[in-house]
Amino acid sequence: MGIGLKVAGVGIAGAVVAGGTLVFTGEQTIEDAKDLFDELRDKVFSFSQNETALANALGDLEGEANSTIAEANAQIDAMAIQIQTLQGNKTYLENIKAYLEGQVDSLTAERDQLQSELGEANDTIVSLNAEIKGLEGELATVTAELESTQASLVQLQSEYDELLADYDLSQDEVDRLEAELTKANDKVAELENYMTKIKEETEGLNPMDADELAEALETSLDGVSDGDITVENLNLTFMMDGHPDKETAEGERVWRVTNPNAFDVSVNWTQAGGGSGHHLATPGASFYIVDTGNTMTIHWENEDGDTKSNTKAAGY
Repeated sequence: MGIGLKVAGVGIAGAVVAGGTLVFTGEQTIEDAKDLFDELRDKVFSFSQNETALANALGDLEGEANSTIAEANAQIDAMAIQIQTLQGNKTYLENIKAYLEGQVDSLTAERDQLQSELGEANDTIVSLNAEIKGLEGELATVTAELESTQASLVQLQSEYDELLADYDLSQDEVDRLEAELTKANDKVAELENYMTKIKEETEGLNPMDADELAEALETSLDGVSDGDITVENLNLTFMMDGHPDKETAEGERVWRVTNPNAFDVSVNWTQAGGGSGHHLATPGASFYIVDTGNTMTIHWENEDGDTKSNTKAAGY
């Protein structure tokens, strides 16, 4: 059985049976198929190019998006640090405000006490002025008496001289006259000393105007949002060699606070045996000075508002 096999009534695409022989007639179909394949190939190539361009564009967009996200994260971190720094400054200022309010209350009480004492002093001045006037009247009387006594003394001295010249006076009379003279001089000196004492006691007791004692203090702080950031623990060190940048007085002690955070932290310090104060711990090392060398404790708040502390003993 070969190509010359007779087939009756059967047709094959692209082929016909002619005279009992199978004849191929699909050249045009093959050409059409080749054209179709060429067109499909071009379309596939174009699609591949478009796909590559799209992938590159998506890669560029992804890089730009990641860069924008990184920049936004950096800005968020910077803002969180700024917020935490402001929070530390806010806490420090609130402590200072409370301290100053206490000072104002203390000074107000002292002012009221001074005003009360001033009223008493004014009353005393009025009384002393009346007493001075009375003494001035007495002084005038005594002065008149002194002048009269001095005149009498002159007269007595003259009589005394005459008696010494004319008579042989007894020593008793001479002593009497000298005693009278000494008594008169002592009385004058006593009055002069008393007047000097009164003037010294009343000098500078002029009443003060109440407006000169009035003071006002107004403090207001804006609210600051809490930042989602961790507050690392602070370290406390006693400086055996004193302050690194300035001289300290005899008996003063220097403490160093090491702040590992990138923001300020408000610190309250207390000493064993008494003594307390406030300090603003800036990033890195900061220093404060106290008058005694007792054991020191610093207190601060973490990101949750819990109080943390660090205690160290003084070196000497």
